[in-house]
Amino acid sequence: MKKNCLNLLLILVLALSLTACGGNDSYDNSNDPVNAWEVLADEDLTDDVTAWQGDDGSQLLLDISTSSYTFRTWYGRVGTGSLFRDTHGLGLKYCEIGAEYYYYLVREGGGFTVRHIGDGEGRQYGEINGLHCEPAQGEAAAYDIS
Repeated sequence: MKKNCLNLLLILVLALSLTACGGNDSYDNSNDPVNAWEVLADEDLTDDVTAWQGDDGSQLLLDISTSSYTFRTWYGRVGTGSLFRDTHGLGLKYCEIGAEYYYYLVREGGGFTVRHIGDGEGRQYGEINGLHCEPAQGEAAAYDIS
């Protein structure tokens, strides 16, 4: 009987300790820099595939219908990835591996600038961070990788 009471007490203590360690799901994002940005949404892009020219000579192709993009640098590097949507708007997943590589498309001038959520912290998040894009005259020919 004592052993059963001791086991019951131990289970109760463990259950209470788990309850005490439980987190609060309400995240205060009032200082989040994304709140100050005017992030693009799907309806801001008129065609299924849109071509955008970067200020460094690169090109960003957005395909809303497949939620994907292709990024072509001016020196021949090509990458693809997924578009994501959240409460702020439309963005790019620059790397499918980690959460550190999420970028928003922030409206600036007649186009947008690609911004990482940690942009205001003085860190660099790859060459795409801070890239300003304007509408392109057309899609550049794909690079010959042979």
